Amino acid sequence: MTESAKPQRHFLGWDRPVIEGAAAFLLRGWVAGGRGPSADLSGVLAVVPTRHAGRRLREALAQRLGEAGAAAVPPAVWTPEALAARGLDGRRIAGPAAALYAWARVLREADLKAFPYLFPRPPEEPAPNWALQLAADFQRLRADLGEAGIGMRGAMERLGPTHEEFKRWENLAELEQRYLKTLAFAGLEDAQAAKAASARSIAPPDGVARAVVIAAPDFLGLAEIALGRLAAQIPVDVLVAAPDALADRFDEWGRPGPEWEIAPLEIPDAAGAIHLVNGPGDQAAAALRIARGHPFPAGALAVGACDPEVAAEIERAFGEAGIQTFNPEGKRGDSHPIYYILRTFADLARTGSFDAFADLLRCPGALKALAGESGARPADLLRGFDRLRAAHLPDTLADAAALLRAGKAEAEPQPALLAAAAAMQAHCEALGGDFGAAVARFLAFAHTGMEFQAEDERHAAFLAFARRLNEILDEMEQPPFGPEAGALDKLDILLRLAGETALYPERAPSHVDVLGWLELLWEDAPHLAVAGFNDGFAPASLRGDAFLPHALRERLGMKTNAQRLARDAFIAAYLIESRRRGGRADFILGRANALGDPLKPSRLLLMCPDRELPRRALDLFQPEPDAVPERPAPWTRAWRLRPPPPAEREPPDHLNVTAFGRYLRCPFRFYLSDILRMRAVDPLKQEMDAMEFGNLCHDAMRALARNDGLRASDDEKALREFLAAQVERLAEARFGKTLPVPVLIQVEGASTRLAAAAAVHAKAVREGWRIVRAEVAFDKLGAGLEAGGIPVRGTIDRLEEREVNGRREVRVLDYKTSDKPKDPGPAHFRPIRRDESDSDFPEWRIAPRAPAEWKASHALWQDLQLPLYAEAAARYAPGAKVVAGYFHLPQAASDTSITTWDDLDGDLLESARACAEGVAEAIKAGTFWPPDEADPRWDEFGALFHRGTAESVAWE
Repeated sequence: MTESAKPQRHFLGWDRPVIEGAAAFLLRGWVAGGRGPSADLSGVLAVVPTRHAGRRLREALAQRLGEAGAAAVPPAVWTPEALAARGLDGRRIAGPAAALYAWARVLREADLKAFPYLFPRPPEEPAPNWALQLAADFQRLRADLGEAGIGMRGAMERLGPTHEEFKRWENLAELEQRYLKTLAFAGLEDAQAAKAASARSIAPPDGVARAVVIAAPDFLGLAEIALGRLAAQIPVDVLVAAPDALADRFDEWGRPGPEWEIAPLEIPDAAGAIHLVNGPGDQAAAALRIARGHPFPAGALAVGACDPEVAAEIERAFGEAGIQTFNPEGKRGDSHPIYYILRTFADLARTGSFDAFADLLRCPGALKALAGESGARPADLLRGFDRLRAAHLPDTLADAAALLRAGKAEAEPQPALLAAAAAMQAHCEALGGDFGAAVARFLAFAHTGMEFQAEDERHAAFLAFARRLNEILDEMEQPPFGPEAGALDKLDILLRLAGETALYPERAPSHVDVLGWLELLWEDAPHLAVAGFNDGFAPASLRGDAFLPHALRERLGMKTNAQRLARDAFIAAYLIESRRRGGRADFILGRANALGDPLKPSRLLLMCPDRELPRRALDLFQPEPDAVPERPAPWTRAWRLRPPPPAEREPPDHLNVTAFGRYLRCPFRFYLSDILRMRAVDPLKQEMDAMEFGNLCHDAMRALARNDGLRASDDEKALREFLAAQVERLAEARFGKTLPVPVLIQVEGASTRLAAAAAVHAKAVREGWRIVRAEVAFDKLGAGLEAGGIPVRGTIDRLEEREVNGRREVRVLDYKTSDKPKDPGPAHFRPIRRDESDSDFPEWRIAPRAPAEWKASHALWQDLQLPLYAEAAARYAPGAKVVAGYFHLPQAASDTSITTWDDLDGDLLESARACAEGVAEAIKAGTFWPPDEADPRWDEFGALFHRGTAESVAWE
């Protein structure tokens, strides 16, 4: 740059906002013309730091002219980045999708061993998407290097062959060259290289006679090159938001110099202006308190957030308080609902995961479309797939479809479920054809029934995001994408770019701005509350980088932490000084982030006059008495559950043996489970629950009992092998050939338990016991029971007989797979608690004696299973000695055993029979209250009853 080409600096002072000073400067000397005063600024190029700054400048010009009754031809307003990209129109520039794919192709085709300084140990089997992940890293690296106006080769040349990192950058430069050749072969230019060439050859736009750089403290690299080139052709003015007295603290482009790194920051009323709180939510609450209590009129407050995490909390808190906010940085695409649906679809296409399918099923549009294709109601589809998930734990959608096609699925309606699964599989398979059309069809499918209105703010965001998706899909139809480009690669690229998309909402006049740190320089609200004022955000600091550590950045001429400190110290000084006379600036900082990790106060707050430093340090680093988190409000019940009254329901037409235990443990929960037929369904279940695991073991033992060649055998090896094979067969029949890992572990556990059971079975055979029936229902034994006139049904797991001294003995056993064995007698009772008495219970509930080890005279029945089994067995074999007990299949093999209830005799059996009659009569009478609050062991309904069943239910 020649001496004559240097820009001319103008200092606006900081007694008024930047936008006022900038508007006044641009409108100097405007002349009258036409019907009234006018200003023709078409020959001016205004360079501002951000899009938001450009919007504010146009607003300020319009307002100033409007107040004067004037008209104007506005100037061109560009950001430094847009200036550097000047001259790219009409050229075939590779978009981000093409660039990512070109990088991925280069990496996949490269022999990684030829790049030892980048890949010292190339993976033998890299992850499927490794190339795209690394492509994104390399593309980001080239964008960072663009700050200095160089690429990877330029970085290598600046470092020189003596630098310790030279060889690594030489490897990077070679890959970069291959990447550029790949684009060139497709007829494309790399965007970063094209910008660099354009910046070095920029010419003023047509009709532009001068340029004005306004309060842009943060540009480097290509923007500086482009401005220098412009300054050699037209006059360039630089407006600095500071007084003339500080001119030596800025360079020729108005950027803060190193003097700002040590300049003291004087905050008026620092004790009241600095707010130290705990987490992001507390910062948002502090900003809301300031918004509600500031003395300025509406529109005179702006809120800044240096930390994006805090910005999100502020938007949430203000929204809940009825205060609408506007964030000029927009929202990332990965926060948009379409992105969630697309990401889930990509997961389904990539892995075939049933969980991904279940997530899509819960999207209203997708559910409606699948219901339409399958001919089922949406609720039936959801219920059916939840049942399928709970019963069979399919790992993939293909597994679920195979179960449905085989007719083995415990879910209805099976034809509709199969049709829905097939419809979703078809959408995944279509990606292998016309990718863009397949994605478009799926997104239309997933939004079935939705209508969009462009004037609706939410719908406008939908449409804007959809347009961006179309742009990316259109790019994927062009080179370098070819037939070899896989659908999964395209999905990954689409997701990555869609997630990085910025969506900009419309701003209403009543909105409170939530601005990023750099936007605050252009904010003219007299009251400013800046949250997230912690180190790392203000001043912003560069995080560690595998390719660009701090020392290397400085060597390459890139932004450094020192430059950012100088920039942010200047911005903080401006925010304070521009409001010293007629406003206020508050600074809010937190002790920790949302994860509880500690945060440091901004070092800017410690750049104070020496006399204030001790007090400031104590205030910032010592907890204050009022900094203790507020105690949460006491919990209150919002509403009570109102189940349908028993009078509206018919009593059951039969009672299962296990139903008596459910009623005795809690009559109300019995009402929910057995009368209302309520069931808990876990859609996220990953393994068999206790009942399913028990059924797996039961079914294997039943197969043994029905095998004529083995049920009377005491060959432990043959028994073990048979049971292990049965477990594998049963698991495959229920869960498919490919078992989920948790189920595979459970199957191994079941085989281990049954191996121990084989030894116990062999011992029983040697003791003379022979299995005569297995899984046999009472009515099949000719031993039908009833209670209170209601038929009682039951299925005996194992019925054995033997003859001892000429007398027939019958043993009924129930398989138990609980982790620890239980003595059958005590398992059927519970003690009367200290807060209870005999009079609290009907007489039929009280047993004549308690287990001997309890040292109590009597107890309460809580189960009738074995007494009823014994009664059925006695009817099956009149005159025989009947014994009832448990066949334990516990976790520890050493505990596997058969335990019988030896003192289950006449008075206990008679009491059990009376209890069964009492339970049946109570059920017929609709007696399902009060609930039992003290036994949570069987409570699948616990999540419904917060802090007590009786208090949670409005029972009639």
